[in-house]
Amino acid sequence: MRASAGQSHAQRLQLGFGRSPFEKKQKLAKDRSFLGHKINIGYGNKLSLNSLSFDLDGQALSLATAPTWNEALIKARTEKLVEMVIRANLLPGESIV
Repeated sequence: MRASAGQSHAQRLQLGFGRSPFEKKQKLAKDRSFLGHKINIGYGNKLSLNSLSFDLDGQALSLATAPTWNEALIKARTEKLVEMVIRANLLPGESIV
């Protein structure tokens, strides 16, 4: 989808970011101007969700450190996120099986 005159600046940025290669998204941590404010975007921006460590084949990775992004990495990160949500919502005396 191409950016049109009716789209906001944020929508145009999102379209460009969404189609960018993983490696480019990972490196976009430098200050950018958005609506007159300096923001850090990209997976290396120190946002805790992007720095969240997950394990794949004994290697600790994150969005900020992964050499590529593929199905195996997506599944490993998703499993970690789901485990965190489950742990955060356990009732007293409950445990993960």
